[in-house]
Amino acid sequence: MTTKIFYLTARTTGRFAAEYALSELRHAGLKLKSLTITAKDKTCFEPDSACNPEECEFARGHFDRIEGALSDMFGRDAFTRAAVEQVAREHRVCPFEFALELALWADCIICDYNYAFDPRVYLRRFFLEENGDYTFLIDEAHNLVDRSRDMFSAEIHKQPLLDVRRAIRQDLPRIFKSLGKINSCMIKARKKCDTSPTALHEKESPEDLFTLLRGYLRITERWLSRNLKTPFREQLLDLYFAISGFIRVAEQYDDCYVTCYEKIKKDVRLKLFCIDPSTQLKNALTRCRAAVFFSATMTPMDYFKNILGCDDGADGFILPSPFPVENLKLFVYDRVSTLYRQRDNTKEQIARVISGLVSQKTGNYLIFFPSYEYMICLLYT
Repeated sequence: MTTKIFYLTARTTGRFAAEYALSELRHAGLKLKSLTITAKDKTCFEPDSACNPEECEFARGHFDRIEGALSDMFGRDAFTRAAVEQVAREHRVCPFEFALELALWADCIICDYNYAFDPRVYLRRFFLEENGDYTFLIDEAHNLVDRSRDMFSAEIHKQPLLDVRRAIRQDLPRIFKSLGKINSCMIKARKKCDTSPTALHEKESPEDLFTLLRGYLRITERWLSRNLKTPFREQLLDLYFAISGFIRVAEQYDDCYVTCYEKIKKDVRLKLFCIDPSTQLKNALTRCRAAVFFSATMTPMDYFKNILGCDDGADGFILPSPFPVENLKLFVYDRVSTLYRQRDNTKEQIARVISGLVSQKTGNYLIFFPSYEYMICLLYT
Protein backbone atom coordinates (compact mmCIF):
# COMPACT_ATOMS: atom_id res chain seq x y z
CA MET A 1 0.00 0.00 0.00
CA THR A 2 1.18 3.53 -0.75
CA THR A 3 -0.44 6.79 0.31
CA LYS A 4 1.45 9.01 -2.13
CA ILE A 5 3.70 8.62 -5.17
CA PHE A 6 6.66 10.92 -5.75
CA TYR A 7 7.85 10.96 -9.35
CA LEU A 8 11.37 12.37 -9.08
CA THR A 9 13.13 13.74 -12.13
CA ALA A 10 16.06 16.00 -12.90
CA ARG A 11 14.83 17.38 -16.22
CA THR A 12 11.89 19.34 -17.60
CA THR A 13 11.46 16.66 -20.28
CA GLY A 14 11.05 14.07 -17.52
CA ARG A 15 8.38 16.20 -15.91
CA PHE A 16 6.50 16.52 -19.22
CA ALA A 17 6.75 12.75 -19.79
CA ALA A 18 5.24 12.06 -16.37
CA GLU A 19 2.41 14.55 -16.93
CA TYR A 20 1.70 13.03 -20.35
CA ALA A 21 1.64 9.49 -18.93
CA LEU A 22 -0.82 10.53 -16.22
CA SER A 23 -3.00 12.24 -18.82
CA GLU A 24 -3.12 9.03 -20.86
CA LEU A 25 -4.01 7.02 -17.76
CA ARG A 26 -6.81 9.44 -16.91
CA HIS A 27 -8.23 9.01 -20.41
CA ALA A 28 -8.25 5.28 -19.68
CA GLY A 29 -10.27 5.85 -16.50
CA LEU A 30 -7.72 6.56 -13.76
CA LYS A 31 -8.94 8.83 -10.97
CA LEU A 32 -5.92 10.53 -9.45
CA LYS A 33 -4.85 14.03 -8.51
CA SER A 34 -1.31 14.99 -9.46
CA LEU A 35 0.81 18.03 -8.69
CA THR A 36 3.91 19.39 -10.40
CA ILE A 37 6.15 21.33 -8.01
CA THR A 38 8.27 24.01 -9.68
CA ALA A 39 11.27 25.64 -8.00
CA LYS A 40 10.41 28.78 -6.06
CA ASP A 41 12.68 31.08 -8.06
CA LYS A 42 11.11 29.94 -11.34
CA THR A 43 7.50 30.43 -10.31
CA CYS A 44 7.75 33.59 -8.18
CA PHE A 45 5.51 36.47 -9.34
CA GLU A 46 7.65 39.12 -7.61
CA PRO A 47 11.29 38.04 -8.10
CA ASP A 48 12.63 41.51 -7.24
CA SER A 49 10.84 41.67 -3.88
CA ALA A 50 11.84 40.07 -0.61
CA CYS A 51 9.74 37.06 0.36
CA ASN A 52 7.76 38.69 3.16
CA PRO A 53 4.34 40.38 3.57
CA GLU A 54 5.91 43.85 3.78
CA GLU A 55 7.33 43.71 0.25
CA CYS A 56 5.37 41.09 -1.70
CA GLU A 57 1.67 41.56 -2.41
CA PHE A 58 1.23 37.79 -2.92
CA ALA A 59 2.69 37.02 0.51
CA ARG A 60 0.63 39.78 2.13
CA GLY A 61 -2.74 38.23 3.06
CA HIS A 62 -1.77 34.88 1.51
CA PHE A 63 -3.40 32.84 4.28
CA ASP A 64 -6.58 34.92 4.11
CA ARG A 65 -7.06 33.97 0.46
CA ILE A 66 -5.64 30.45 0.30
CA GLU A 67 -8.95 28.69 1.01
CA GLY A 68 -10.56 30.26 -2.05
CA ALA A 69 -7.63 29.24 -4.23
CA LEU A 70 -7.79 25.66 -2.96
CA SER A 71 -11.53 25.51 -3.56
CA ASP A 72 -11.06 26.61 -7.19
CA MET A 73 -8.27 24.11 -7.79
CA PHE A 74 -10.03 21.04 -6.37
CA GLY A 75 -12.23 20.78 -9.44
CA ARG A 76 -9.16 19.73 -11.45
CA ASP A 77 -7.16 16.53 -11.37
CA ALA A 78 -3.91 17.82 -12.89
CA PHE A 79 -2.26 20.53 -10.78
CA THR A 80 0.29 21.48 -13.44
CA ARG A 81 2.61 24.47 -13.20
CA ALA A 82 0.37 26.46 -15.55
CA ALA A 83 -2.77 25.64 -13.52
CA VAL A 84 -1.10 26.46 -10.20
CA GLU A 85 0.17 29.81 -11.47
CA GLN A 86 -3.17 30.72 -13.05
CA VAL A 87 -5.20 30.10 -9.89
CA ALA A 88 -2.52 31.64 -7.67
CA ARG A 89 -2.55 34.84 -9.71
CA GLU A 90 -6.35 35.01 -9.72
CA HIS A 91 -6.48 34.71 -5.92
CA ARG A 92 -3.26 36.68 -5.31
CA VAL A 93 -1.50 33.99 -3.33
CA CYS A 94 2.14 32.88 -3.44
CA PRO A 95 2.35 30.21 -6.19
CA PHE A 96 5.08 28.20 -4.47
CA GLU A 97 3.36 28.12 -1.07
CA PHE A 98 0.10 27.33 -2.87
CA ALA A 99 1.76 24.35 -4.54
CA LEU A 100 3.08 23.10 -1.20
CA GLU A 101 -0.44 23.30 0.23
CA LEU A 102 -1.80 21.36 -2.76
CA ALA A 103 0.85 18.69 -2.15
CA LEU A 104 -1.10 17.57 0.92
CA TRP A 105 -4.04 16.69 -1.34
CA ALA A 106 -2.22 15.23 -4.35
CA ASP A 107 -1.93 11.47 -4.90
CA CYS A 108 1.12 11.86 -7.13
CA ILE A 109 3.74 14.62 -6.86
CA ILE A 110 6.09 15.29 -9.78
CA CYS A 111 9.17 17.18 -8.65
CA ASP A 112 12.94 17.46 -8.75
CA TYR A 113 15.20 15.01 -6.91
CA ASN A 114 15.94 17.79 -4.41
CA TYR A 115 12.52 17.66 -2.81
CA ALA A 116 13.09 14.08 -1.65
CA PHE A 117 16.86 13.88 -1.12
CA ASP A 118 18.47 17.30 -0.58
CA PRO A 119 18.91 17.90 3.18
CA ARG A 120 18.47 21.66 2.64
CA VAL A 121 15.17 21.67 0.74
CA TYR A 122 13.45 18.28 1.08
CA LEU A 123 9.72 18.43 1.81
CA ARG A 124 9.68 18.39 5.58
CA ARG A 125 5.92 18.25 5.74
CA PHE A 126 6.24 14.67 4.43
CA PHE A 127 9.78 13.56 5.24
CA LEU A 128 10.64 15.07 8.62
CA GLU A 129 9.68 11.75 10.14
CA GLU A 130 10.98 8.58 8.48
CA ASN A 131 9.11 5.53 7.16
CA GLY A 132 6.25 7.26 5.34
CA ASP A 133 3.94 5.10 3.22
CA TYR A 134 5.33 6.67 0.06
CA THR A 135 6.66 5.32 -3.22
CA PHE A 136 9.56 7.01 -5.01
CA LEU A 137 9.73 6.63 -8.80
CA ILE A 138 13.18 7.92 -9.73
CA ASP A 139 13.56 8.84 -13.39
CA GLU A 140 16.96 8.78 -15.18
CA ALA A 141 18.40 7.42 -11.95
CA HIS A 142 21.99 7.42 -13.24
CA ASN A 143 21.84 11.24 -12.99
CA LEU A 144 21.11 11.00 -9.26
CA VAL A 145 24.71 9.97 -8.55
CA ASP A 146 26.28 13.31 -9.53
CA ARG A 147 23.25 15.27 -8.37
CA SER A 148 23.44 13.70 -4.92
CA ARG A 149 27.14 14.52 -4.67
CA ASP A 150 26.12 18.16 -5.19
CA MET A 151 23.25 17.90 -2.71
CA PHE A 152 25.45 16.55 0.06
CA SER A 153 28.34 18.93 -0.68
CA ALA A 154 28.67 22.60 0.28
CA GLU A 155 31.01 25.46 -0.42
CA ILE A 156 31.78 28.99 0.70
CA HIS A 157 33.76 31.78 -0.92
CA LYS A 158 35.90 34.40 0.77
CA GLN A 159 34.63 37.41 -1.22
CA PRO A 160 30.97 37.40 -0.03
CA LEU A 161 32.22 37.30 3.57
CA LEU A 162 34.37 40.35 2.89
CA ASP A 163 31.53 42.19 1.12
CA VAL A 164 29.16 41.74 4.07
CA ARG A 165 31.89 42.68 6.53
CA ARG A 166 32.42 45.99 4.74
CA ALA A 167 28.67 46.67 4.64
CA ILE A 168 28.20 46.25 8.42
CA ARG A 169 31.48 47.83 9.54
CA GLN A 170 29.90 50.83 11.31
CA ASP A 171 26.74 49.17 12.63
CA LEU A 172 27.45 45.64 13.86
CA PRO A 173 30.90 45.47 15.51
CA ARG A 174 30.50 41.97 16.96
CA ILE A 175 29.49 40.45 13.64
CA PHE A 176 32.20 42.53 11.95
CA LYS A 177 34.80 41.04 14.29
CA SER A 178 33.46 37.51 13.78
CA LEU A 179 33.66 37.85 10.00
CA GLY A 180 37.20 39.21 10.38
CA LYS A 181 38.31 35.99 12.05
CA ILE A 182 36.62 33.93 9.33
CA ASN A 183 38.25 36.06 6.65
CA SER A 184 41.68 35.46 8.20
CA CYS A 185 41.01 31.73 8.15
CA MET A 186 40.05 31.94 4.48
CA ILE A 187 43.25 33.85 3.72
CA LYS A 188 45.21 30.94 5.23
CA ALA A 189 43.22 28.60 3.00
CA ARG A 190 44.14 30.72 -0.02
CA LYS A 191 47.81 30.48 0.91
CA LYS A 192 47.51 26.70 0.90
CA CYS A 193 46.60 26.89 -2.77
CA ASP A 194 49.94 28.58 -3.52
CA THR A 195 51.62 25.21 -2.94
CA SER A 196 49.68 23.56 -5.78
CA PRO A 197 49.29 24.56 -9.47
CA THR A 198 45.65 23.39 -9.38
CA ALA A 199 42.96 22.93 -6.75
CA LEU A 200 44.10 21.32 -3.51
CA HIS A 201 42.24 18.69 -1.52
CA GLU A 202 42.65 17.18 1.95
CA LYS A 203 40.91 14.36 3.80
CA GLU A 204 40.86 16.38 7.03
CA SER A 205 37.98 18.75 7.70
CA PRO A 206 38.69 22.44 8.60
CA GLU A 207 37.47 22.21 12.20
CA ASP A 208 38.87 25.64 13.15
CA LEU A 209 36.79 27.25 10.43
CA PHE A 210 33.68 25.31 11.47
CA THR A 211 34.02 26.72 15.01
CA LEU A 212 34.26 30.29 13.71
CA LEU A 213 31.30 29.85 11.39
CA ARG A 214 29.12 28.49 14.20
CA GLY A 215 30.05 31.51 16.29
CA TYR A 216 29.04 33.82 13.45
CA LEU A 217 25.66 32.07 13.15
CA ARG A 218 24.90 32.48 16.86
CA ILE A 219 25.69 36.21 16.87
CA THR A 220 23.94 36.93 13.58
CA GLU A 221 20.81 34.96 14.51
CA ARG A 222 20.31 37.14 17.58
CA TRP A 223 20.50 40.30 15.48
CA LEU A 224 18.27 38.95 12.70
CA SER A 225 15.59 37.97 15.24
CA ARG A 226 15.11 41.67 16.00
CA ASN A 227 13.85 42.08 12.40
CA LEU A 228 15.36 45.55 11.93
CA LYS A 229 15.17 47.10 8.48
CA THR A 230 18.63 48.14 7.30
CA PRO A 231 20.25 48.49 3.86
CA PHE A 232 22.43 45.45 4.53
CA ARG A 233 19.84 43.12 6.10
CA GLU A 234 19.16 41.06 2.95
CA GLN A 235 22.88 40.74 2.24
CA LEU A 236 23.52 39.58 5.80
CA LEU A 237 20.56 37.20 5.66
CA ASP A 238 21.79 35.60 2.44
CA LEU A 239 25.20 34.99 4.00
CA TYR A 240 23.54 33.59 7.13
CA PHE A 241 21.61 31.02 5.08
CA ALA A 242 24.68 30.16 3.00
CA ILE A 243 26.77 29.48 6.09
CA SER A 244 23.91 27.59 7.77
CA GLY A 245 23.77 25.23 4.78
CA PHE A 246 27.55 24.84 4.87
CA ILE A 247 27.54 23.94 8.57
CA ARG A 248 24.69 21.49 8.05
CA VAL A 249 26.91 19.59 5.60
CA ALA A 250 29.93 20.00 7.89
CA GLU A 251 28.06 18.08 10.58
CA GLN A 252 27.88 15.09 8.22
CA TYR A 253 31.60 15.19 7.35
CA ASP A 254 33.18 11.72 7.46
CA ASP A 255 35.33 9.41 5.33
CA CYS A 256 32.97 9.98 2.38
CA TYR A 257 34.17 13.61 2.13
CA VAL A 258 37.24 15.57 1.11
CA THR A 259 37.94 19.28 1.63
CA CYS A 260 38.80 21.13 -1.58
CA TYR A 261 40.56 24.50 -1.82
CA GLU A 262 40.64 26.51 -5.03
CA LYS A 263 42.19 29.94 -5.56
CA ILE A 264 40.21 32.13 -7.98
CA LYS A 265 42.23 35.33 -8.51
CA LYS A 266 41.98 37.09 -5.11
CA ASP A 267 39.09 34.92 -3.99
CA VAL A 268 39.21 31.36 -2.64
CA ARG A 269 36.60 28.63 -2.70
CA LEU A 270 36.43 26.06 0.08
CA LYS A 271 34.26 23.05 -0.71
CA LEU A 272 33.22 20.08 1.40
CA PHE A 273 32.85 17.56 -1.40
CA CYS A 274 30.90 14.34 -0.93
CA ILE A 275 32.73 11.70 -2.95
CA ASP A 276 30.55 8.77 -1.89
CA PRO A 277 26.85 9.68 -1.44
CA SER A 278 25.68 6.09 -0.85
CA THR A 279 25.28 6.34 2.94
CA GLN A 280 23.27 9.56 2.82
CA LEU A 281 21.12 8.28 -0.05
CA LYS A 282 20.45 5.11 1.95
CA ASN A 283 19.32 7.25 4.88
CA ALA A 284 17.11 9.34 2.60
CA LEU A 285 15.43 6.22 1.24
CA THR A 286 14.06 5.50 4.72
CA ARG A 287 11.62 8.33 3.97
CA CYS A 288 9.69 6.02 1.65
CA ARG A 289 8.32 2.48 1.79
CA ALA A 290 9.49 1.58 -1.73
CA ALA A 291 11.73 3.11 -4.36
CA VAL A 292 12.03 2.27 -8.05
CA PHE A 293 15.15 3.49 -9.88
CA PHE A 294 14.94 3.37 -13.64
CA SER A 295 17.17 4.46 -16.49
CA ALA A 296 18.43 3.32 -19.88
CA THR A 297 22.05 3.53 -18.69
CA MET A 298 22.24 1.90 -15.25
CA THR A 299 25.12 -0.45 -15.91
CA PRO A 300 27.01 -2.00 -14.24
CA MET A 301 24.01 -2.77 -12.07
CA ASP A 302 26.00 -3.71 -8.94
CA TYR A 303 27.78 -0.34 -8.97
CA PHE A 304 24.52 1.61 -9.15
CA LYS A 305 22.87 -0.51 -6.46
CA ASN A 306 25.75 0.32 -4.14
CA ILE A 307 26.22 4.01 -4.94
CA LEU A 308 22.47 4.73 -4.82
CA GLY A 309 22.20 3.27 -1.32
CA CYS A 310 20.03 0.25 -2.16
CA ASP A 311 19.68 -2.68 0.25
CA ASP A 312 21.54 -5.89 -0.52
CA GLY A 313 18.25 -7.56 -1.34
CA ALA A 314 17.12 -4.93 -3.87
CA ASP A 315 15.78 -6.50 -7.05
CA GLY A 316 17.14 -5.57 -10.47
CA PHE A 317 15.36 -5.94 -13.79
CA ILE A 318 17.01 -5.41 -17.17
CA LEU A 319 14.80 -5.11 -20.23
CA PRO A 320 16.19 -5.97 -23.67
CA SER A 321 16.73 -3.16 -26.17
CA PRO A 322 13.67 -2.48 -28.36
CA PHE A 323 15.95 -1.82 -31.36
CA PRO A 324 17.00 -4.61 -33.77
CA VAL A 325 20.43 -6.00 -32.94
CA GLU A 326 21.43 -5.98 -36.62
CA ASN A 327 21.13 -2.18 -36.61
CA LEU A 328 24.03 -1.84 -34.17
CA LYS A 329 27.52 -1.31 -35.53
CA LEU A 330 30.32 -0.39 -33.18
CA PHE A 331 33.50 1.27 -34.47
CA VAL A 332 36.49 1.70 -32.18
CA TYR A 333 39.35 4.04 -33.06
CA ASP A 334 42.08 3.39 -30.50
CA ARG A 335 44.90 5.48 -31.94
CA VAL A 336 44.03 8.84 -30.42
CA SER A 337 43.78 10.08 -26.84
CA THR A 338 40.61 11.68 -25.44
CA LEU A 339 42.21 12.70 -22.13
CA TYR A 340 41.40 16.25 -21.06
CA ARG A 341 45.03 17.27 -20.65
CA GLN A 342 45.75 16.25 -24.25
CA ARG A 343 42.64 17.85 -25.75
CA ASP A 344 44.43 20.75 -27.46
CA ASN A 345 46.76 18.32 -29.23
CA THR A 346 44.14 15.77 -30.28
CA LYS A 347 40.88 17.65 -30.92
CA GLU A 348 41.64 18.30 -34.58
CA GLN A 349 42.58 14.65 -35.14
CA ILE A 350 39.34 13.49 -33.49
CA ALA A 351 37.35 15.93 -35.65
CA ARG A 352 38.97 14.50 -38.80
CA VAL A 353 38.13 10.93 -37.75
CA ILE A 354 34.46 11.82 -37.14
CA SER A 355 34.27 13.80 -40.38
CA GLY A 356 35.76 10.89 -42.32
CA LEU A 357 33.19 8.47 -40.84
CA VAL A 358 30.05 10.52 -41.49
CA SER A 359 31.13 11.60 -44.99
CA GLN A 360 30.99 8.00 -46.22
CA LYS A 361 27.19 7.86 -46.17
CA THR A 362 24.54 10.56 -46.49
CA GLY A 363 22.17 10.59 -43.54
CA ASN A 364 21.30 12.10 -40.17
CA TYR A 365 23.88 11.80 -37.38
CA LEU A 366 23.89 12.54 -33.68
CA ILE A 367 27.36 13.41 -32.40
CA PHE A 368 27.99 13.86 -28.68
CA PHE A 369 30.88 16.03 -27.48
CA PRO A 370 32.45 16.37 -24.00
CA SER A 371 33.45 19.91 -24.99
CA TYR A 372 32.45 22.66 -27.40
CA GLU A 373 36.07 22.68 -28.57
CA TYR A 374 35.53 19.37 -30.33
CA MET A 375 32.36 20.63 -31.96
CA ILE A 376 34.02 23.81 -33.21
CA CYS A 377 36.90 21.80 -34.67
CA LEU A 378 34.46 19.50 -36.47
CA LEU A 379 32.48 22.42 -37.88
CA TYR A 380 35.64 23.82 -39.47
CA THR A 381 37.00 20.47 -40.66
